[in-house]
Amino acid sequence: VPGDLDPASRLVWLKVMLALAVAADFALSPKLWLSSRAYPLAPVWNGLPRILFPWDHVVFAVLCALVAAILMARQPRPYLIAFVGLTSAYSLWDQARWTPPVYQYVFMLAALGFHPWRPGHLSTGEAVLNACRVIIAATYLWTGLHKVNVTFMWETFPWMLRPLVGPLPEGFRGWPAPLGLGAALMEAGIGMGLLLRPTRPIAVLAAVTMHAFVLVSIGPLGHWWDTNVWPWNVATALLVVLLFWRTPEVGVGAIFAAPRCRFQWAVVALFVVMPALSFVDLWDSYLSAEFYTGRTRRGVIQMTGEVRAALPEEIRRHVTRSRSGDEVLDLMRWAFSERNVEPYPELRVFKATARELCRYSADPFAMTLVV
Repeated sequence: VPGDLDPASRLVWLKVMLALAVAADFALSPKLWLSSRAYPLAPVWNGLPRILFPWDHVVFAVLCALVAAILMARQPRPYLIAFVGLTSAYSLWDQARWTPPVYQYVFMLAALGFHPWRPGHLSTGEAVLNACRVIIAATYLWTGLHKVNVTFMWETFPWMLRPLVGPLPEGFRGWPAPLGLGAALMEAGIGMGLLLRPTRPIAVLAAVTMHAFVLVSIGPLGHWWDTNVWPWNVATALLVVLLFWRTPEVGVGAIFAAPRCRFQWAVVALFVVMPALSFVDLWDSYLSAEFYTGRTRRGVIQMTGEVRAALPEEIRRHVTRSRSGDEVLDLMRWAFSERNVEPYPELRVFKATARELCRYSADPFAMTLVV
């Protein structure tokens, strides 16, 4: 990023980056945004009317058109407002759409919607950039803090390191586990470092390096896992550079003070304050930047052979038999296979999925949800 890049230019590049990131998300997980699929929806209220084919395709097409308009338009404010409003409303029909990338993108696009996109509104532009800086820094902070747990240090982090340490001799493969704590604290430190001017350049370089490591670990050269988050890692690394690199004039006080952009106070509440409640299960994991931490829930459904036989083929092919002889439907594997997005890791969503599957069985005890 050139040192003389002014706020107006940063806003334009921010708009372009976010539009391309959303487009990549849509391209990699289109069925997440459609109702005509086997994996059940999890609406916030069961009384919402179903959006059936072809109307689900129509809504998705409108969302894609709005993304294209945001990307191309010089004054994108109407398209930003329309996209944020439609995405927020449409996500009420399926809580799984509240993925960490979408949550981040929607709020950053909403911040851009507060900018009038006309010359002479420098203070508004700075406030928008600062709101986005809060989102990025808080995401690193809480993600790192959530990773300070035994599962991440001894299971998740060694799994992520496996593509790098796999070729090493057997005696060297045990050392990555204790480094998990350091990795978690480093990620939290990136969030703090981005806010402080003296440490900001180091934090930017550390963030870019961390995303490169993640892409090597879960990308084509590694586990080839969760392709939906590949562009998110690329986008977030670029956003860090755009928002924080060569910004010595932006202090932590300026980042959190936005008298003309009250939207920023909502950002502080949702991204800085509320994630603390997830430690006592009073706020959703994904809304608290809790991903790849080893703490999120995973659900499976155990069933009898009669229930498996009654399931439609598009569901039955995901049921496997465990070593104990039980018929098991792993919701994560099913969700990844059909939507390319893992299940929303909250108990109420797992229960909603189980209730939908119970329609195929007359015996209420023929299925068991294990979380």
